[in-house]
Amino acid sequence: LLSFCSIVWTSLYPTNLKRIYLLQKRVMRAVTKSNYLAYSAPLFSRLRVIDFCQINSFYVGKCMYEF
Repeated sequence: LLSFCSIVWTSLYPTNLKRIYLLQKRVMRAVTKSNYLAYSAPLFSRLRVIDFCQINSFYVGKCMYEF
């Protein structure tokens, strides 16, 4: 869902992108029923989910490769 037109909408202000990233981390903690201070990287890897920043990097790299 976050990958839909990511190259277009990731050109937003960094503050707006940070909100999305923090919301994704909050959802991951809620799904795993972790503490709200829990480090999120292990949660992403345990559930095999790519975080928001990695999604953006992947699609920008893919676009540059195809170009």
